[in-house]
Formats: sequence, C-alpha cells, structure tokens
Amino acid sequence: MLTDKEKLVLEEIKKNPLIRQEELSDKLSISRLAIATHISNLQKKGFIIGRGYFLNYPSNISIIGGINLAFICKSNEKFENSRNNLGTFNISIKGTTYNIFSFLSKLEKDINYISFIGDDFYGDEIKKIIKKYKINSIELFKVYGQRTSLYTSLESKDSQSIGAILSMELFDNITLNEFQNILPKIRNSSILYMDANYPIEIINEVANLNKNKYMIYNNITTLQTYKQSEIKFKYNFLCTSLKEANKMFDKKLKTELELYDFLKENNVEAGMIYSKEKVLIFEDSSKFELDTTNIREYYISKIIYLKKNKKNILKEEFKYAKNKTI
Repeated sequence: MLTDKEKLVLEEIKKNPLIRQEELSDKLSISRLAIATHISNLQKKGFIIGRGYFLNYPSNISIIGGINLAFICKSNEKFENSRNNLGTFNISIKGTTYNIFSFLSKLEKDINYISFIGDDFYGDEIKKIIKKYKINSIELFKVYGQRTSLYTSLESKDSQSIGAILSMELFDNITLNEFQNILPKIRNSSILYMDANYPIEIINEVANLNKNKYMIYNNITTLQTYKQSEIKFKYNFLCTSLKEANKMFDKKLKTELELYDFLKENNVEAGMIYSKEKVLIFEDSSKFELDTTNIREYYISKIIYLKKNKKNILKEEFKYAKNKTI
C-alpha cells in the first residue's frame, strides 16, 4: 500500500524518470530528506528499481513454478541392461512450468516466469543456457544451501522413454521468506499461474495476497497433491487429472465425465481434466473434449493466453490452436 506522498512522488517519476531529488522537493514542496525516504520506500515496495528510478512495471501474466536442469541420454543402438551402451548426452532446461512458458511466449510477450535454483553448478548451468539462447522474462531466485532440481531421462534409439529420475527437494525447503522478493513482481499481474510443487502454506499465502487476479492452479505434478481441505484460496481455473483429483477430493471417481459432474456440483467454475487419451475443458455451462494431440502444457498455455485477452474458452479457439504451429 502506498501513502499519499509516495503516490505523488511516483507520479512525478513516471513523468520524468531522470528527475533529481532536488526537483522533486521543489515541485511537491516536500523536504529533500522526506523525498529520499519516500524513494527508499518505493524501492523496498518494488515500484522503482535502482538509483536511476527505473519503473518496475510487472508483467500482466505471472507464472510461478519449478525449473529443472535436464540430462537426456539417448542410446545409439538397442538398449541392453547388462552392459554400457553408447549414445548421446544432451543438457537442457525442462519442467512443466518451463514448457508452459515456452509455448506461451510464442503467443504472448507480456510474461514473467519465476522460479528457484540452488547455489550450485547446476543452477549456474541453467543461467548459462538462458543467457546463451537470450531467453527473456525468466527470473531465477537462488536458495542458498539447496541443490538445483535435476531431471535425468534415458531414451531408446527411437526416442522412447526407458526411464527417468526427477529430484526436486529444493522446492520442499523453500520458505515464505524466499517469496518476499517475488510479491512486488506479481502485484500488478492480472493472471497468476501456480503449480503444486511448492509447500501448501506458500501457495495459500501467495494466492490470498493476490485475490484480485485470475488464479490458475495446476495440481498435475510429480511431487504431491494437496487435499482440498488444505487449500485456503479460491482458484478460478483448475488443471487436474482423474488420479490427482481423486486424491485432492478424497474420491474414487472412475471416469473424466464423473469428475466433471463432481467439479460442477462443487462450484468449480472452469477447468481442464487431462488424460493420455483426451483433454476435457469446461467453463461455466460449456464443455468440450479434444484428442490429446498436444501435451498438457500446450493446452494450459493456450488457456492462459485466452484469459489474458478476456476471451471465453470456446471449442473453436482450440480447433484453431490445434492446427496452428506455435
């Protein structure tokens, strides 16, 4: 919350970001010492950055989730368990939220993707990849004493998955204190996406501090599924699957259509129910199914794009999107 004097100072800085404190003092009839205090408070609250009074205009879409350094190992020949297999080894960035960001950034530029890395070699490698490919709109916060999340995948010659291991202990150990630097950056966003990789007390706190935003909550994660009784915020759009929803609501529903009926009965306004065969998307009284020709991250990115542009989630939009290369 800004004081009246802070609002006056901020308005003058918006008109002239290079204005000197002496000029502010004369214009607003406020002492030089008071001007310095107001500017310091505006910096602490995240409205301006640094000495040059760069205005901090938060992105309209904020995406908060995990990020992993991925090691993709692919065998040159048929894989055999009993011996060393020759193959290729590739390092890249992976993660559900990163995939959503990658799809969405081809449709929308006004995005702020926020995640955490450890203070280690792996975190430095993620930063190098981001710098190398000039990937903008990603903000990484370092958690000291923690290891960056890692993903290792083993693939056959024809790119079929043999197995994978994911290590994301870092997110279990993040505290609300680590999130304090994030809150100013999402203050003015109209769309907020979060997944269930973070501790539930953090998700609750962040969501409740941003009640005026359109909240998209994704509980299709590798780490955990929180019970509905643990969730202390209202989400506008729920991304889930039959397995996760049964855990979340403590049910034994057998089909996606049963789940849809249950969600509507329990006042879930809009959502996406994902399976390997199909995706069911609903909003208000409308629902439709699509074949799963794209990964779920693609559909989530399209939903974020539609909501940001204040469009209804209509079947026609997804027919167009399905045929569009993004």
